[in-house]
Amino acid sequence: MVCMDRFQKQWIRREFNKTNGMIFLYKILFSQLTIFIMMTMYRLFPADENFNDGAVWYLISGFLCLGIFVMWRRPSFFRTQIFPVHSHMSPGKFLGFFGIFMIAQNASSVLYVLMEMGAQHFGFTFARSLEAATGGSVTISMLLYSGFAAPLIEEFIFRGAVLKTLEPFGKWFALLASSLAFALMHGNFAQIPFAMAAGLILGYIAMEYSIWYSLLLHISNNLILGDMLPWLAGLMPQNSGNILYNVITNLLVILGIVLLLRKYRSIPGICSSESHNTGKLLFLYFTSIFGILFTLSCIWNGFAGISPL
Repeated sequence: MVCMDRFQKQWIRREFNKTNGMIFLYKILFSQLTIFIMMTMYRLFPADENFNDGAVWYLISGFLCLGIFVMWRRPSFFRTQIFPVHSHMSPGKFLGFFGIFMIAQNASSVLYVLMEMGAQHFGFTFARSLEAATGGSVTISMLLYSGFAAPLIEEFIFRGAVLKTLEPFGKWFALLASSLAFALMHGNFAQIPFAMAAGLILGYIAMEYSIWYSLLLHISNNLILGDMLPWLAGLMPQNSGNILYNVITNLLVILGIVLLLRKYRSIPGICSSESHNTGKLLFLYFTSIFGILFTLSCIWNGFAGISPL
C-alpha cells in the first residue's frame, strides 16, 4: 500500500478508532471501577487492612477490564492469534533480552535525570509521582499485583489484543503504535521513556517468539528487579547487598549487549517491507476520535503528576 486515497484513510481511521476506543474504555473503566471497589470495600470491611489495600482494588478492577478486551476480541482470537508460540527462545537468549531491558532502563534513568533537572529549573518535580508508581511492594497483595497481575493484564491487552489487531497494517506500525499507547497509559511523563522502550522490546518478543516469553520477561522485571533483588540486598550486611545487585544487573547488561550485537541486523527486518507507510498510519491512528481522547487524557494525567518543589 504505497499511497492511500480518501476512502482508504476513512476506513483505516474507523478501524483504528475501534482499537483506541477499547483502550480508552479500559482506561476510564479501570479508574472508575477502582474507586467504586474502594468505596464498597471500605463500607463492607471498614477496619480490615487486608481488604482495604489499594492493590486489592487494582487486582479486581484490572481483571474485570481485561475481560472486556477478551469479549471484544473473543476467546478464539486469543487462542489462535495471540497464544501460539512462533519460535522457541533459549534460556541464554531470554537472559540477553533481560539485559536489553536493563540497558533501556539505564538509558531511561539518564533521560529522567535530565527531565527532572529541567523541571526543577522551573520549580517543579516528577519525583513524587515516579516514587508512587515505582516504589517496591509493601504488602502481599501489592506484590501479587505488580509482580504477576499487572504484567499479565498489560501483556494480554497491549502485546495481545492491540498488537495483533494492528499487525495486519504492518509489523513496524503495530509495534510502534502499541508501544506508544502502552507508554501513554502509564500517565506519568517520567515513566514514558522506559515504558516506550519496554513496549518495543516486549512487542518484538511477542511477535517473533511468543506472548508467553514477553509475559515471562515482564514478570521477571517487575518481580525480580523491582521487588526480590532489592529485598534480598536489604537483608545483606553493609554494602554487600548493593554489590550483589550491581553484579547481577551488570552481567545482564553484558548479555544484552552481546545479544544486540548478534541480532542488530535482523531486528529491522521485521518491518522494512512496510516501513514507508508507518508515519501515515501512526498519524491516522492517533488522530482518530478515540485516539485523540485517549492521548489527551494521558497527557492530562501526566501534567497532574508534576508537583511543585
